[in-house]
Amino acid sequence: MKKVIFRCTLIAVVFIMLDQPGCKKIDEVTRLEREKGELVTLKLTNLKMIPIEFGKLTAVTASIQDEAAWAQLWFVDDSSTIRMVRVQFHNNTMHENVLVIPRN
Repeated sequence: MKKVIFRCTLIAVVFIMLDQPGCKKIDEVTRLEREKGELVTLKLTNLKMIPIEFGKLTAVTASIQDEAAWAQLWFVDDSSTIRMVRVQFHNNTMHENVLVIPRN
């Protein structure tokens, strides 16, 4: 029963996120400092929408940590760059850090 509720909630969050009007320009996303060898992270300046430039939503994964349930929304843009946005659906918030995995 908990799995069914979890899946339904996850699907609802994805549809709500994708139904938000408008998007932020990519230049409104700022790059965080990173150490050598780490993947790139971006900091979202608006936590109410995902920039259209992130590309198409290709996958959704989920994890539960310390009673906090997170969904990871995986996007791929036209240049095959992968971006992962975290959403906590217990309190309907988006994490400001976005993981960026460039591809060549």
